[in-house]
Amino acid sequence: MTAVLLLASILAALSPARVFSIFSPARGDAKKGAELHGEKKYRDAAARFGAAARRDPGDPAWKLDLGTALGAAGDRDKARAPLAAAAGSADPRVASDALYQQGTLDLEAGKYPDAVDALRKSLALDPARPDAKRNYELALRNLAPPPPKPNPSPSPRPGSGQPSRDRPPAAQPPGKDPEFEKRAGMTRPEAEEMLRSLDAEQRQREKAAAAVAGKDW
Repeated sequence: MTAVLLLASILAALSPARVFSIFSPARGDAKKGAELHGEKKYRDAAARFGAAARRDPGDPAWKLDLGTALGAAGDRDKARAPLAAAAGSADPRVASDALYQQGTLDLEAGKYPDAVDALRKSLALDPARPDAKRNYELALRNLAPPPPKPNPSPSPRPGSGQPSRDRPPAAQPPGKDPEFEKRAGMTRPEAEEMLRSLDAEQRQREKAAAAVAGKDW
């Protein structure tokens, strides 16, 4: 397993550049918002994207950009509503980006079950994106185990005349962990297999990067 994983940054970048339709009433605000975001003036960018979303409420891309800019500005709570709206988009690219941003916000906040859920949905729409894979792995690794069950009261000493109140805990079938499945949305063996797969992919990327760096051009 990889010793250290870095959290894929939230949200300093917008989704891939889109064509701003000349027919969109939000075109001017959206273009200016993208420029401001590129200059790391995130609050000003958020104001422009908010205006774009109001001018063209039918396009969820502006809500995605608004949520992204608010997240980058540190306004995490304000970012959640526009990101949730964008996550319901019929455009899988917009929905995947919004779910990734939501999951990363949850991961940063230590809300690991929510992060696992959002990042899994993001990967279902775009299985190849490495940032979502990396953060999904982090969320799975940080998913806390269920709290231990309380110890049963001690059995009475033989000859005390008191019946034992102990009940043996119900045995779970091998590989079954209902609490983990509820929190992670998958069984523990499935999660472990996912982590192994993600680790293998990361090692392949590192190997390929090292091979490129070692070439004598």
